[in-house]
Amino acid sequence: VVAGEGQPEATAFYIHARLHKMSPRVGAAFHTHMPNATALSMVEGEPLVWAGQTALKFYGRVAVDEDYNGLALDEREGDRIAAVLGDKDILFMRNHGVMVCAPNIAEAWDDLYYLERAAEVQLKAMSTGRKLLPVSREIALQAARQMRKGDPESALMHLKSIRRVLDRQEPEYRD
Repeated sequence: VVAGEGQPEATAFYIHARLHKMSPRVGAAFHTHMPNATALSMVEGEPLVWAGQTALKFYGRVAVDEDYNGLALDEREGDRIAAVLGDKDILFMRNHGVMVCAPNIAEAWDDLYYLERAAEVQLKAMSTGRKLLPVSREIALQAARQMRKGDPESALMHLKSIRRVLDRQEPEYRD
């Protein structure tokens, strides 16, 4: 606990504390169980198919933790998760959820938002029962590079827009 009182939730502590210790490049790490991204962590094969434009934002940035071990209740599990992440930004944790890492809160939140949207669209496409049509590796690389340009500023503007909505609709969130 950096400020205030209380104890951090154990699994969050062991995942986040060890990740930040082992990966100093990570300024913010969001670990969630959002429904669409988590659903993709539960199906065989690569979680993202690289068939939708939003997914291409994450091309070359995704690692997959294939070894769900139950709750993270010790440093070993946190270290293992951090090692699987390696130099990637996005970690699909099989049968568990996702971890999104970035230099700051705005970029992590922005990536988490778009990751959930990409997962949602992919699941809708998969639900048709028809074959998904991934783009070529060359196009995926090009699109990923294009989407990374200017991302920190765009991410900050995106987060500020959500804060303005919260300020208007739910001002007590700051309490």
